[in-house]
Amino acid sequence: MHDIISVLKLYASLRKM
Repeated sequence: MHDIISVLKLYASLRKM
């Protein structure tokens, strides 16, 4: 399930901004 990891990474990046 690489999709979940990708989504989590993107979510973390957006939250960091």
